[in-house]
Amino acid sequence: MPLTGGEKDTTPPKIEESSPRNFSTNYKGNKIALTFNEFIQVKSLTQNVIVSPPLEYPLEHIIKGKSVIISIEDTLKPNTTYNFNFGEAIVDLNEGNPLDSNLFVFSTGPILDSLTISGQLKDGWTLEPVKDISLYLYLNHNDSAVLKTRPDYIGKTDQSGNFTIPYLPNKPFKIYAVGDKDQDYEYDPFAEEFAYLEGIVNPGDS
Repeated sequence: MPLTGGEKDTTPPKIEESSPRNFSTNYKGNKIALTFNEFIQVKSLTQNVIVSPPLEYPLEHIIKGKSVIISIEDTLKPNTTYNFNFGEAIVDLNEGNPLDSNLFVFSTGPILDSLTISGQLKDGWTLEPVKDISLYLYLNHNDSAVLKTRPDYIGKTDQSGNFTIPYLPNKPFKIYAVGDKDQDYEYDPFAEEFAYLEGIVNPGDS
């Protein structure tokens, strides 16, 4: 019989070590080092990784053996919890199985913010759920903020139009939804879909 190569590998790569550790506090560095239990590959950090609060400069990375070292060019905000959602950016070398736990969280201050805002986005005409739309949270409540400044925290809708933005502080936010095609974290009124939730939402209220 011809050789089959054995059963297909469906096991995702796992993080064995990290610096800093996941969910650590008082982080002062500018690199994240992740070591896995197998060889991995990285597929477009810019397109696949969602960082909240958003970064101004794209992430850079190098691979060394079974490790990936991610460089952060931004000056991180003080006393802020950062959430890295790697999505399918990190996969195993042979079969492309994505990382088993794709959230990496740390705080630049002494505590981790732990509140969440979640919901569902629907098309205003058809009432059907809308996928792959960016959700922007602003501490600046002026209506012009979405046109001129980057959001304070971000999320994205899934295939069912659902979104969850975790690790938020107990502060009041304005919420916008933007079809951010150029991924510049600003709303282009001439080219992008747009929605907003009336009023202010504080994740600590409920």
